[in-house]
Amino acid sequence: METRRGVGVKPAGVASLVAQDIRERIFDGRLRADERVPQDSIAEELGVSRLPVREALIALEADGLVRTEQHRGTFVNEITQQDLRDHYTICGLIHGLAASRAAMRMDAEDIAQLRRMNDAMLETDDESERYDLHWRFHQLINRVGGSNRLRSVLHQLSHNLPRSLFTSISPRDVEARDAHSTIIDALSQGDEALAATLCRRHLEAEAEILIEGLTAKGLFTE
Repeated sequence: METRRGVGVKPAGVASLVAQDIRERIFDGRLRADERVPQDSIAEELGVSRLPVREALIALEADGLVRTEQHRGTFVNEITQQDLRDHYTICGLIHGLAASRAAMRMDAEDIAQLRRMNDAMLETDDESERYDLHWRFHQLINRVGGSNRLRSVLHQLSHNLPRSLFTSISPRDVEARDAHSTIIDALSQGDEALAATLCRRHLEAEAEILIEGLTAKGLFTE
């Protein structure tokens, strides 16, 4: 992490980068449930002062990932499968709301663009390209159907979990369980209720794939 003095990263940006790093440590198992967060060693390892580490922990506590105990320090909260299901359920409700509105707003070119992206996702063998197309697919639906407030909430939720978790889910695996084509059909038919339901199911499918992967890595104690 390039955060040392002179690199030009603003203080708030440094804290955000530190928070991202700590999230990664929690979800890849380097920091385990009930373990004290070693603020000094993290600051030293990342080449920052303790201030952005403390600021990062405040943000992580708001996300429910850590807790501060008076005179003892900050400790990692246990992450459960239900925590992740709840996260994706909330995301699914918001995505669904945006999709229901998009079903009434999308024009023929929007639908054609979704079909092109979906076809490209199915055809490419490049996982990075597939992930980018998957992200753009949902971004288009959210842009057409979402309000500024909905997009803001989705942006905040996307930062509650480390980016590596999202990129560890192959869009091809999600497609196998819950096809993008059904979402496109609902949008093209102007079916608001079906578009919302399918988007919620799509996020639920992502959650289960993620949970399976994290379970295999031994993240959960339940």
